Amino acid sequence: MDTPLNSCEFNTIMARHHTLLDSNDNIAVAVSGGGDSLALAHLLAHWCQGVNKTLHILTVDHKLRSESSAEAEKVKSWVSTWPNVVHHTLKWNDANKPQTRIQESARNARYDLLESYCQAHNITALFLGHHLNDQFETFIIRLTSGSGLTGLCAMDEITTSPTGINKIRPLLHHSHDTILDYLRENDMAWIEDPSNKNDKFKRVRVRKAEPFLSDEGLSPRRVDTLITRLNRANTALEHYTHQALSDMLITQNEQSYSLSFSSFLSCPEEIRLRILKTIMQDLQGNHMPYPPNSEKLENLHDKIISEKEGYKGATLYKCHLSLKEKKKILCISVE
Repeated sequence: MDTPLNSCEFNTIMARHHTLLDSNDNIAVAVSGGGDSLALAHLLAHWCQGVNKTLHILTVDHKLRSESSAEAEKVKSWVSTWPNVVHHTLKWNDANKPQTRIQESARNARYDLLESYCQAHNITALFLGHHLNDQFETFIIRLTSGSGLTGLCAMDEITTSPTGINKIRPLLHHSHDTILDYLRENDMAWIEDPSNKNDKFKRVRVRKAEPFLSDEGLSPRRVDTLITRLNRANTALEHYTHQALSDMLITQNEQSYSLSFSSFLSCPEEIRLRILKTIMQDLQGNHMPYPPNSEKLENLHDKIISEKEGYKGATLYKCHLSLKEKKKILCISVE
């Protein structure tokens, strides 16, 4: 059974994040006007009142629907009487909005606008309204896309962007129904986005399949438990990956890594793959928005292992891999 969402429960959740929040008098929350983000903003506003902080409520107007500007104004009106809040509408004014992958492009634009605002106002904590059902949908989407262990860990409660903004998802373990119950108990209205029912989007199709999957035992709560276990395994693997990388590392700089090839070969396959991925992502820094493609990385790895000292080199993720020093050193460098 879901834990009811109320101020007491929310204060307990927020206590876990005090180290990220104590040093800043301003925090921000993204609010579309949908039930999940609106409930989160309401809870945060009253929490801020108790700890004397200011909550910046940020609504992004993508201008993808004719109603979007009016909806942003509606959110501004709703929150105008709340304690300790200021509201700002951030507009996506790109004249060349995409015709395909609209949700992905809008999401990226939304985060760019939110993070730019936070940077300009010296805000390091940005709250997001993702919840248990969002986590379930993300897991299923990644599962059907062939994600590995790291991808199946789905969303973390806290992630830190390259710009230093901490994105915090305090409702990640609460269901959408529980959040809507909170709104009803507080006599609050919210906005329903019609795109949330449009079957052309995969996330919507997964959402509609959730009751059938739950009947077979694959419920959002069961997936949440599974993700906790996957995270535990992933953390352990990351620990041993960094330990193994440290042991085999010969030289390292911003342009390249040199590893003992024999030590690399002696590691289990999963550790070898993670070492390659870790090095490539470190060399590319923030230049590549996504990690190396898993299938291409596995093919590259298999080629190294099958050819061993006969390996002649290859390029992936704008990184070149080669053997040097009489095939004793595996060198990975920026292309």
